[in-house]
Amino acid sequence: MSTISAELATAGMMAPQRLAASNGLLAWIRARSEAYGKWRQRRATARALYALDDHLLRDIGLDRSEVMSLAHSLEADVTRRKRA
Repeated sequence: MSTISAELATAGMMAPQRLAASNGLLAWIRARSEAYGKWRQRRATARALYALDDHLLRDIGLDRSEVMSLAHSLEADVTRRKRA
């Protein structure tokens, strides 16, 4: 067997392993991208709520200390709705 055909045979045997590794990498990148998007959405929600004055926050039933908690719970609600 020539060197080239041996290399091609070896490359063919490695293809499933490479494919599995690349799928794992793509899944990791996708998961990080989704996590980053969720983080940005939480920050945008919190930023908008923090921009309100205390009187407006009280009108909607919130205290300033509850803003981040609300941003996290809103994200959890959206995630549950997407799964349903």
